[in-house]
Order: sequence, then C-alpha cells, then structure tokens
Amino acid sequence: MLAFVALRQSSRHSRLPTLVFRSPVVRTFAGSTLRLHPTQSHDAANDLSVTPFGATADKPKVKATPKKPSAAKAKATDEKKARSVKKVKEVKIPKKPVQLWTPPPKKRSSPVALFIGEKLAGHKGRLPLKDIHAEWKALSEEEKSSYVKRVSDGREGRLAEYEAWEASLSPEAVRQYKAWRRAKHKERIAKKGEETGTVALKKPPTAYIIFATEHLKKHYSSSGGGSATGVMREAGQAWSNLTLGEKAPYVARAEEQFKAYQQKKVHLMEEKLHHQAHPHPSS
Repeated sequence: MLAFVALRQSSRHSRLPTLVFRSPVVRTFAGSTLRLHPTQSHDAANDLSVTPFGATADKPKVKATPKKPSAAKAKATDEKKARSVKKVKEVKIPKKPVQLWTPPPKKRSSPVALFIGEKLAGHKGRLPLKDIHAEWKALSEEEKSSYVKRVSDGREGRLAEYEAWEASLSPEAVRQYKAWRRAKHKERIAKKGEETGTVALKKPPTAYIIFATEHLKKHYSSSGGGSATGVMREAGQAWSNLTLGEKAPYVARAEEQFKAYQQKKVHLMEEKLHHQAHPHPSS
C-alpha cells in the first residue's frame, strides 16, 4: 500500500501538483506521473519530479556500436588490397661462371717473336717495340735463318705440350676455353677496327681457305650432302699433298685480294683521320 505524504504547488509558473513521496511511482488526482531521481536524495522535495500525462521523458542517447564485418567480407577485402599492391619483380643477378681451365702453353711462335723475346729478356726497363722491329729488319737473311730454324725445331715440342694440356681438361673446360678465346678474338678485332675506322672491312681469305672452299663446293655437293667435316678433313690432306707449283695459283689469288684489302684499309684510315682533323660543323 502506498502512503500519501503531502500535496503542494511546486512553483508559481507551474500549476501541476507535486507530491513529496518516497515510493517509486505515484499517480496524483490529476493523473500526473511522478518519477524518482535517485541522485537527488539529499532533499525529499527534489527526490521526485512530475511528468505531465501523455508526455515522455527524454532518454539518454546511446552511441550505435559499429558492426564488425563478416569473416568472408574481411577476407575478400584483404585479397583486394593484396592485388592492388604492385608486386616488385625479383631481379636475379647472374653469377660469374667459374673458370674451369688454366692458361694454355704457347702453341705457336714466329722468328720475330723469338727475337723480340730475347731482346726483352736481356733488357732492363722499357724498350720500344718499334726499335726492336727496326733491328729485326736490319738483320741479314742468314741471321734470320737461325731464328727460323729454332722455331721450326721447337714446333713439335710446343704442339705436344699443348695437346697434353688440352687432354688434361674436361670437355666442359675445353668448350669454355674455346668460347673465351673466340670472344677475345672478336673483341680485339672490333677494338682495332674502331680505332682505325675499318670495322665493316672483312679480312681476305688465305690461299688454303680459297682452295678448301672450292674443294668443299665441289665434293660436298657431289657427295649428296655428306659430312662437311669429313670433306674439310680431305681438303686439308689434299692441300698438304700439293706441290709448290700447284699451290702457286691460290697463293697469287690470296695475295691479290690481300693487296686490295690493304688499299681499302688505308683509304678508310685516311678518311677517319681527315674527319677527326676537320670535323663537320654540325657534328
């Protein structure tokens, strides 16, 4: 049972009755609803407030909790972000191949090289090669013949030494060495041609190359497309069996082509020197 305490006017501006009451909810004779405010418990007159009939009290605003994305949607978003990130292509730096061969012994020599080697061995300091070549040209034929004989006598020993070196290598090492030798040869030719302006100038064939080319065209076509290596081996044997008189026509043709090559080479070198001395204004 609810106990009634008092009924009085709350203020001059409000005509609604106010009950001072200790119970949670009480209705007045006018039909007003009383609400209890626990925070104002220090004064009994302020413990309750009256809300007019039909009106609603203001409720505190509560922030809406953001919804968490589902696992499938989150996974799709992560995949989309991963696709949008530009992948950096990994660049692999090629490793330098390991050298499988050792420097070979000298297979070839010449009388001039032998003469230059003797001069450099007995001389301390720098000796210009131009002066050594001048000394070689000043020698008589009899003096040069001694160097020619020494080179001829030592050819078989050098070849045997080179063959023993080549036999000591693996097939892969031999291929690597020959590839390196070809690359070095092309590099030297390109560098020399760039310096002299004769890059596009092709060196003429020797007498043997002229003979072997003709032999290959004649016998390779008639053999019905046999082994070119076998035909070239036969050409080498046939060239060795020729006399000096039989080789003379091929030697003459080779010398003629070499002279034309030298003339063209000199002409190109002169043109390059002229352009270097008198450059074009637009260049």
